[in-house]
Amino acid sequence: MIRNCLTIIAFIFVAINIKCAYEAKKQTLKVSLYYETLCPFCMAFINEQLYPGYQKIGDYLDLELIPYGNARRNKSNDGWMIECQHGPKECLYNKIEACGLARNEDQNVSISFVYCIQKAIQMDPSANYKLITKKCSGIIGVSSTEIIKCAEGEEGVELMVKNGVKTDAVQPEIQGVPTVLYNDYYNDTLEEYNDNFLGIACKLLNDEPNACTNLENEIL
Repeated sequence: MIRNCLTIIAFIFVAINIKCAYEAKKQTLKVSLYYETLCPFCMAFINEQLYPGYQKIGDYLDLELIPYGNARRNKSNDGWMIECQHGPKECLYNKIEACGLARNEDQNVSISFVYCIQKAIQMDPSANYKLITKKCSGIIGVSSTEIIKCAEGEEGVELMVKNGVKTDAVQPEIQGVPTVLYNDYYNDTLEEYNDNFLGIACKLLNDEPNACTNLENEIL
């Protein structure tokens, strides 16, 4: 009886070790998205490519979201002035998303939060930002009041400056958005396939995720 118990325990121990070894070997692809919230191409990429693709292979991704895009910043005696490509409303939404992301460390939650806002904007561009924030803030477990206070205050500006510095550091220099870096590397060829995010990711992951099986992949 004791021998049988020891055999079972040994088997469980070996099985756990095999599982841990497999998980340790699992590939991870870092995906860094540089975008701005009111850019139609960014919305389309997030809503139609990144979010659906993440639902299938998110466990293999290390996702980084940087809302800033083509914004410009200038510091004067009165502090930072930030101008966004699509105007003050875009700056506000950039800050709202940055404030939400800064309050969460779970990338599953982060992508859901960003998708919620981007989808709401895409469906009704004239919708009130407070209503959209209230609709999506529950995803990250933070009140919309706190997020809006951050976005409309100094913290929101600081987060934009931080994202701006990060955006400016990308080499070669970002010429437009959305821009996606894979494992911190920018590739012009892959940028041409932004309408096939899942195909790119599967190719770079050597088709390891189950979702990549039998995927029609024309990425070179």
